[in-house]
Amino acid sequence: MKKIFGEIKKIQPISLVVLGIFALISLYPLFFTFITSFKNNTEFYANFFGFPSKLRWDNYLPVIGSVLLWLKNSAIYSGITVILVLIVTSLAGYAFARFDFKMKNILFYLMLSTMMLPGILMLPALYIEIVKFNWNNTIWALIFPWTTGSIPADVFILRRFFASESVEVFEAAKIDGASELRILVSIALPLARPILSTIAILSILGTYNDLLWPLIVISKDSLMPVNTGILTLGGGGVLTIGNTFAAYVIAILPMLIVFAFLAKQFVKALTEGIVR
Repeated sequence: MKKIFGEIKKIQPISLVVLGIFALISLYPLFFTFITSFKNNTEFYANFFGFPSKLRWDNYLPVIGSVLLWLKNSAIYSGITVILVLIVTSLAGYAFARFDFKMKNILFYLMLSTMMLPGILMLPALYIEIVKFNWNNTIWALIFPWTTGSIPADVFILRRFFASESVEVFEAAKIDGASELRILVSIALPLARPILSTIAILSILGTYNDLLWPLIVISKDSLMPVNTGILTLGGGGVLTIGNTFAAYVIAILPMLIVFAFLAKQFVKALTEGIVR
């Protein structure tokens, strides 16, 4: 704790003011969502920016069951997607960085060229594929598009990282009789842990916050991820604005917890790994 305060003292006062302003701008939407979750409809319109007259915890009761179900769905979808993304991108990034094979550069740049295509233009083609595979209202309709959409950028990052590592380390492991898979698992991936954590965070955020694609391919309430599910709340006019914001508060908590656990690795990757 003393070390943290010591670092803060080194920052110029004007920098602290600017950082404080940006922090308030970033955190105010969370604060607004939290206080609004305790309001009723009358109080919301009469006192939009103010505090609620009392803490109405009962606003959470009508939505907590549905939101927890959708949170479980989102956790399953995001978890499987992250695992697939990390496996595929680690293997591909290592191969592009360490192996020489025919059409290596052509394949790499062809893969990167897919990043030039606007995602919205891919939706009709993706939907046609999902229908042909009969994947509507299944988890695969979400997992495979999310996974393939993350691969080009993540492979680029990992290829650059693996290529920047000392060749002597990998050659020494080969002399000791280690296979390429053993080198990848025991040497390359531990060195890339900050990068992998960053990829995992970005993948989770991307899948967790996606709204448009789940709306297209998922129509069953029991299969909806949390963002799509919350969007359907209040359709019958029974729920209040406070109920809806209470659902948002519950949905926000998992992302705050994930970032709290992985923030150190995320910052380390931004300051050390990716800038190599």
